[in-house]
Amino acid sequence: LRFVGLCHGIGMGVANVARITGLPAEEIAPRAAGINHFTWMLGLEHDGRDIYPLLRERNAGYDRAFMPLSRHLFERVGLFPSPSDDHVGEYLPYAWRFCGLEGYDFDGVSARRDDRWQTLVAIAEGRAPVDTAVGPSGELAFPIIAGVVAGRPDALDAVNVVNDGFLPDLPRNAIVEVPGAVDPARRAVVG
Repeated sequence: LRFVGLCHGIGMGVANVARITGLPAEEIAPRAAGINHFTWMLGLEHDGRDIYPLLRERNAGYDRAFMPLSRHLFERVGLFPSPSDDHVGEYLPYAWRFCGLEGYDFDGVSARRDDRWQTLVAIAEGRAPVDTAVGPSGELAFPIIAGVVAGRPDALDAVNVVNDGFLPDLPRNAIVEVPGAVDPARRAVVG
């Protein structure tokens, strides 16, 4: 099957690491693997150097209210999880002890989606200007489409694909989240 699942959560995980370390998120290179909404940052680099020592040092004195579940896992496992407490907590029955019982903010997300839809309708009807200063969204569909259409390979920090031996401890037919690349010759994304 030619398919790819996408989750922009890797960017959220990198943003969390950037916040703790004080490094610019766009300069952090992650290498992560796992399953959707629960990946582990196997490597984190800045300027070609491992930043895990810096992350450990800064994490020790950082505000304990920020991402308490992710930081608890980091301190226990030694790797930082991605994307964020609300998603990582989907897999852990004890997550509520760190994140509370309110769960994912579905109402807030619906309100933001409705607001964005109204903005798009207003732009389409000519009642609002197009904001040309908007930067990349972090959604991975756009670089994939551009890579296939333009015929140029592009590395992707994380894609959801069939486990073709990428994570040997998981079944081969499981869907895993791993680094990938646009393969223009095959007009596909490969893990």
